[in-house]
Amino acid sequence: MIRRLIILLLIVGCEEPAQHGCLDSQACNYDSSATIDNNSCAYDYDCADVCGGDRTLDNCDVCDNDDSNDCVQDCLDVWGGLDLCGCTDLTACNYNEYATIENDTCSYAFTTYHNCEENDCNNDVDENNICDELQGSVTDIDGNTYLTAKIGTQEWMAENLRVTKYRNGDEIPTNLNANTWVTTTEGAYTTYNHDPSNTDIYGNLYNWYTGVDERGVCPTGWNVSTEQEWYDLFSYLEIETYANKLQTSESGFNLVFGGYSQVEADGSFEFWGVNDGVYNDYAVYWYSDGIYPFNDVSAKKASMENRSDGIIKSLHGGATKYNTLSIRCLKD
Repeated sequence: MIRRLIILLLIVGCEEPAQHGCLDSQACNYDSSATIDNNSCAYDYDCADVCGGDRTLDNCDVCDNDDSNDCVQDCLDVWGGLDLCGCTDLTACNYNEYATIENDTCSYAFTTYHNCEENDCNNDVDENNICDELQGSVTDIDGNTYLTAKIGTQEWMAENLRVTKYRNGDEIPTNLNANTWVTTTEGAYTTYNHDPSNTDIYGNLYNWYTGVDERGVCPTGWNVSTEQEWYDLFSYLEIETYANKLQTSESGFNLVFGGYSQVEADGSFEFWGVNDGVYNDYAVYWYSDGIYPFNDVSAKKASMENRSDGIIKSLHGGATKYNTLSIRCLKD
């Protein structure tokens, strides 16, 4: 019995051990010595000619298994190229010292007197939104001195007009009776809500005839703004719909929402556009030209409405000539 057991053990001990591997002869890693398939068969070679390898060839013909160093296209769409497109102008706000190809993306401060941070002034000592180098002043016949701002080739008053006399010293009528307000073809003015204390804040409100009177309501060398001058202003500031720049240092215009008055047929006044709780705030200015094409009792105006989404401009509207609006002067 013992002899039989020994013989059996010798027979078992002489058998070949099991070999795990790929048993598919079509595989590139076929193992002819394997006796047990271990699901390791591979059929393709990688870029390094390794059967079942994980190396890949990138767009620059580099063969490896590291995706982090794969080559990329440069700005000229060259794989592995070294060109970087960007702004190469040293004076631009977005100058890129590493750029090798100019791609016309340079952006600049509004003028040399503004910085790249939201086009704020480099120098504005009195903090009035007018760059010191662009600021001036002018005095009217009443002795009122107004800040002025150079905007492109124009120079505008940075305040609404508040004069009470024509350039030759003649008084501009005010406090007219009801019938006279709606029938006069002479200049006249009032103040918002007939409150003289509003003059220093909003300026005076004038009928259309004031601005076109030959005696002149602006200081010598200055004129009531024309329709084309408003268009030129907006063109220079690149304003299309929203006129928010009129209240920033980018322009220095310092838009004032001085409201306006609508004079009824009986001569009574309705004032609108200054914190009245009903309508938005308005800044409305007469043109010294721009006759309204639909009738001879109205004239054209520039209007800015302060809405929740921004300051909306309108340059095409009209108002009855005896209504009262603001006036802005600019240098001849």
